[in-house]
Amino acid sequence: MRITKRDREILRELGRQYLDLKYDYRRRLRNAVLALALSDPGWMVWVERELNPRWGVERTMRAVEARAKVLVMQRFKHMGFNRSFYYFNDTPFSDSGALLPG
Repeated sequence: MRITKRDREILRELGRQYLDLKYDYRRRLRNAVLALALSDPGWMVWVERELNPRWGVERTMRAVEARAKVLVMQRFKHMGFNRSFYYFNDTPFSDSGALLPG
């Protein structure tokens, strides 16, 4: 299989997005909430029940990301939950609410 110039540019762009999001916790939280809202109709009930208003942005982001990833990964049952979770474990959500390739 040959990697084309276009493929390399796509991979570079994905890498740039990943690095931009790595420590931008506010943006990652917004993206995770978007993914959660797209995956779960009762997402606001979960937020009110599970999140503590005294938590900082990073801890809140990690909790929301974890919940959204569980819901999103249910779509990848063909991979097996453990394998898909390993693949997407440290992967942030993009601005559209999709998981970036890790």
